[in-house]
Amino acid sequence: MKKLKLILISLLPTLSLLTIGCGTGSSIDDIERPDPIMPISKTGFDKINIDDIEIDKFLYNEDLLKVINTKLTNAGYDLNKIDYKVFKNETQISMNDDLYRNGNYRFLITNKDNSNDTITAYIKIINSLYLQDNFNITEIGEVYDHRPNTLLNSLLFRNTSMIKYLQKIADELTLLENITYYKSEVENDVTPFHAKIQINDTIPKEKPKNFYGMIDLSYNIKTFDSSPGQNNINFPATFEEIIKDGDDKFKIKYSLGNLPDTSIYTVLMYLISINSINYNYWPIVLNDLDIKNIKPEYDKEKNQYSIRLFSKKYNGDQKLPESPIEQSGEYNNSSHYINDEKGILFYFTVI
Repeated sequence: MKKLKLILISLLPTLSLLTIGCGTGSSIDDIERPDPIMPISKTGFDKINIDDIEIDKFLYNEDLLKVINTKLTNAGYDLNKIDYKVFKNETQISMNDDLYRNGNYRFLITNKDNSNDTITAYIKIINSLYLQDNFNITEIGEVYDHRPNTLLNSLLFRNTSMIKYLQKIADELTLLENITYYKSEVENDVTPFHAKIQINDTIPKEKPKNFYGMIDLSYNIKTFDSSPGQNNINFPATFEEIIKDGDDKFKIKYSLGNLPDTSIYTVLMYLISINSINYNYWPIVLNDLDIKNIKPEYDKEKNQYSIRLFSKKYNGDQKLPESPIEQSGEYNNSSHYINDEKGILFYFTVI
């Protein structure tokens, strides 16, 4: 009843307006409506036709402008006498700004010799590779250590829309040369540790193919507790034990189904999802498996791939260094929680 009352209250202003409209002898045709916003429109510029320009087919501002400029040139207009203005999210920016970034763009193109000649084009860019456009959440909470794969795991967990680019992200964002570690000087900061990932932080001169820009990850360290009784299994553990997580009745799914590609991170993503691996173990899996040496093999007769997932050489005596750089050095060449150089064989096909 309360909900119904609220709905009725919300309708009252509308009903009142309709009553007033009808009472004054007005008709629905008399109500003023704003002109619809067309993706591209023009006034003047009689020598060119823009009706065949389909804005939705353009992925980049650059391509749209090339088509418009070609039409202007073919019609005999001098591009040096054409003025270009661009607005991003309704704020004017420079034509020299990064137009590859996500946003709602409006271009106003004017003939300097005739102010009545104008072209207005609206385009939405959603395929930016600028880091800040793709990773909205950079405070990634508690992590086990400073290693890039550990940070990657938490970053993607908080930006799940980017999981589909997992392999590309792993290839480009986990390079130690692109990461600067530092500690916050803010007192009682709950996420005092920082990893600044910076890749080609300049405006691209052509369509970007790789991630670029800068993001600053903040986090806190809480090392994984592998002592007896703290988890459902004892460590060191085999990969099978990691998957089963203490449930001996759990049947491991060795067939991963149809995958979009054969990359190792894609395989791991599907394996983790299909077998519902405990989230607490994800960073361990990413760091302890010998990812660099794991390769899928194709069976022509069965038209499927097989991949054996095995750990790096186990070193349980090596202690986790405090330094982020040292953690990614010699320490990272060994496995510290999974002891399984034999591994498990999984199967999949590619769509």
